[in-house]
Amino acid sequence: MNKFKAIIILIVLFFVVGQKCELGKKDKGVADDDFSGTKGLVLNFVDEMPPKEVWKGIDFGIWLDVHNEGVEDVTNGRVCIGSLPNSIFTKSDSCVALEEIAGRKNFPGGEIKTYGEVEWEGFSVDDGYKVNVDTGYPIVAKTCYEYSTTLAPLICIRDLMMNERETVCSAGEIKIKSKGQGAPISVTYLKEDIIPRGDENELFFTLKIKNEDEGEVIKVEEIDDNKDSGKCSFERKDKNVVNIEVDLPGFGKGNCKNSGKVVLINGEGQAFCSGIKVPKGESFSLPLNIKLTYGYISHIRGEFTIKKDITSEAE
Repeated sequence: MNKFKAIIILIVLFFVVGQKCELGKKDKGVADDDFSGTKGLVLNFVDEMPPKEVWKGIDFGIWLDVHNEGVEDVTNGRVCIGSLPNSIFTKSDSCVALEEIAGRKNFPGGEIKTYGEVEWEGFSVDDGYKVNVDTGYPIVAKTCYEYSTTLAPLICIRDLMMNERETVCSAGEIKIKSKGQGAPISVTYLKEDIIPRGDENELFFTLKIKNEDEGEVIKVEEIDDNKDSGKCSFERKDKNVVNIEVDLPGFGKGNCKNSGKVVLINGEGQAFCSGIKVPKGESFSLPLNIKLTYGYISHIRGEFTIKKDITSEAE
């Protein structure tokens, strides 16, 4: 009887331990998102929209998938199709407002929304446009939208009079993710300097910023100004500007040079931020909240073939 009880206990223990092991296992097929990357909104033409070949008298549609591959949500912007003049087609270029499209922070993998089911149906080649041979025709699409990059690297608060054994951190160059921060604009370099100011220390930050994707950067304010008027078209003076903010929890916001506006030259720019005061006699680390805001334009190109007129073939 005792042997029988022992066997029962062993079986129960084996079952319980096995269950705990199963519960403790992590699904190796599902990787946690590290929120890196250099993409925001990515456009793709829906398959066969437009079709590969179009004929006179037969309507076709143009649909676009808009995929938010970045971390942050998109709530403000437009998506447009182009290169479709009234002289060739029965409908022409137009834009529609973007609905909210969730980023990877709030939607695993980033949300995809499709545009064009209503607005971009009913295209056809104008009856008066002569097509003597099969003709490849290019089509473009673009989106302009407001976006942001956020990161919070640990920086050092320390008294310069302390020796290394008394401190838990050091200033200087701060390590930044090398694979982007889940947005097309990245902070690629961060350096912290500590400057004595009477009874306090002032923190001074040097940052390098880079456009790491293939799109264009525009002033974020221009997204709103473009809402009613246009087709995501902007003047040269409104391009290549990024706004930067830095904030240290408990100590307030920094003052960044040029009111926080960073001009990019050949896709790169530099920012200088100061004004955050911290006490002397302390040594600890805190995350520095960095936020970049900007407008961004992404493009894609496609092509379809306009088939020659049936009457031309007869001739």
